[in-house]
Amino acid sequence: MKDRLRKRLPEATEVEIDTLALLLERYEIEPTVKNLDEGGFVFFDDRGRTARLRLGTWRRGLIYLSDPAADVVILSIDGMIAGWIESSKLEDLEDRFAVDIKSLSPLPGTFSFVQQCSHLVDHGGFYEGDSWECIGCGTRLVFNDQS
Repeated sequence: MKDRLRKRLPEATEVEIDTLALLLERYEIEPTVKNLDEGGFVFFDDRGRTARLRLGTWRRGLIYLSDPAADVVILSIDGMIAGWIESSKLEDLEDRFAVDIKSLSPLPGTFSFVQQCSHLVDHGGFYEGDSWECIGCGTRLVFNDQS
C-alpha cells in the first residue's frame, strides 16, 4: 500500500505516507482514483463528507496546519494522529490555519466524523481563561463566525 501511495503522491513525506496507510488500514478503505485530487489524498466518510490528513506543528497549545481543503481535517503531529475537527472550526490566519489541541475529537470507531458529545446542551460548561470547556468531555469549544 505504501508503495502505491508514494507513486501517487510524490510530494508526500514518509510520515504522511505512513499515516495515510495507517488510516486506510484502520478503516479498511481501498483507495481509488476518486481519492486523489489537486489537494492530494481525500477521504470520503460514511456521510459523504470530505476529510484530509494534514501534518501539523504544535507550539504553545496550538496546532498550525496548511489549508485542509475539506469538510474535516485529521491532524497528525510528529507521526501521531492528534484527532480531528471540522474545518469550519479552524482559525484562518491567512497563510495557515490554527486550532487549540484541546478542541480536537478522537478518531471515530467507524469512518463517520460526528461529534460524540453534545457539549453545552447536556453538560453546561465552564469558562477558564480564554476558552469554554465542556464539562462532559473536556473539549475546548470553538465559537467562530463560520460555525
